[in-house]
Amino acid sequence: MANDYAKSSIEMIKKNSIYNNVSEKIKLSFEDARFLMYKHVIQRKHLDVIDLDPYGTASPFIDAAVQSVSDGGLLCVTCTDLAVLAGGGYPEKCFSNYGSMPFRNSVFCHEQALRIVLHTISSSSARYGRYITPLLSIFADFYIRLFVKIETSPYNVKFLHNNIMMSYLCSGCYTFYNQPIGKTSPSKNLNTYKHFNSQGPIVSPNCEFCGFKLHISGPMWSGPLHDKEFVKNVLNILESESIDIYETLPRMKRMLSIIEDELVNPFYYSPAHLSKILHCQTPPLKDIASALINFGYLVSFTHASPGCIKTNASPKILWDIMKSWIKQCPVNKEHIHDGTAGKEILKSEPDICVNFLFNPNINKIFKRGLVKYQLNPTKNWGPKAKAKVGTRTNGNENENLV
Repeated sequence: MANDYAKSSIEMIKKNSIYNNVSEKIKLSFEDARFLMYKHVIQRKHLDVIDLDPYGTASPFIDAAVQSVSDGGLLCVTCTDLAVLAGGGYPEKCFSNYGSMPFRNSVFCHEQALRIVLHTISSSSARYGRYITPLLSIFADFYIRLFVKIETSPYNVKFLHNNIMMSYLCSGCYTFYNQPIGKTSPSKNLNTYKHFNSQGPIVSPNCEFCGFKLHISGPMWSGPLHDKEFVKNVLNILESESIDIYETLPRMKRMLSIIEDELVNPFYYSPAHLSKILHCQTPPLKDIASALINFGYLVSFTHASPGCIKTNASPKILWDIMKSWIKQCPVNKEHIHDGTAGKEILKSEPDICVNFLFNPNINKIFKRGLVKYQLNPTKNWGPKAKAKVGTRTNGNENENLV
């Protein structure tokens, strides 16, 4: 079934279905998508797969979608309002649409967008005794795309708070901290669980590294963004597909391969941004990754931003690595002014002895990370203005346009 609330769009769907020889398989529907989905709920005719692809935000349709999808069904959601979700310039709009406050212009803004929408889907599902399993969560081009499995289980809904967090971000050095809003502990008989509020805050009002104020964001999803087994299965399927059918096949393989290796830890670091704070030369990614692995930490790329890394190391370890890097490549102190975050950070010496020696374990990470980020095909490429119904004069004929 293909539904839209614009007659011109229905006509276009009809033409495309005929062109692709699938007109007999597609049932056209012309009505409000929310009404259509609620109608399926009332009639108990749940849908196996629902794909929400509006222009802008999908938030008005999520409540109806999580109710009308079948138990164990797939919900696909596309949002293109990244100025709201990732830009941070409209926090009031983000809160009204998604129930979450975003950070303003954070390095990890695109992953933040994914986690905000997942929080919206999970909280909407929980109201009806349903819980979510994110299968694949992608930022690509100018939009985010999520594939979420929805299942009915009032018992599992009780554990939702373990996957919801609040985040703190320093306004000076942009160090971030994440805190779950709740926790769960097994009871004495080990057959039941007790649920508690988290204790906090986990940070002071001022950053421990530079002294600047911390800002708070959330609530948002803190659990995994992807199901690794699902991603692996999709990659296996793509191996048997032809580029003659899917011209974007190489791009899909590249993105999914990096997602398969992506750590589950929320958010990521940009060595270039850390270097900007300290006014130093940006260290090669291999040096940063080797230093982290030599300490026993995990490292991966992120599909959401080139040149950035995910790690389970603490912020202090990252800053100590950067301080040790500066000892090898000293900074021009004239560029570091009083009152800046970089000046405050460099007042202290690193507490650890950093080993930048190349670690062979990073070969797998970097081999899979080569040429994985798609460049824009043309200059100023991105979403166009929202389609509007208008009139175009062509000779003596008037033609309705979208």
